[in-house]
Amino acid sequence: MSVGLYMNVHIRRQITEGLRQRGVDVLTAQEDGTTRLPDSELLDRAIEMK
Repeated sequence: MSVGLYMNVHIRRQITEGLRQRGVDVLTAQEDGTTRLPDSELLDRAIEMK
């Protein structure tokens, strides 16, 4: 089972890596190029990608 998560810039890299090692599908704002968006727009982006 895969669970998709969208991580913002405030989540430590070690947490993201640990989730990936456990099979969780994770995309970071850094990888998505959205590090400068306000939280409300990041939420919209995460919902859009669902």
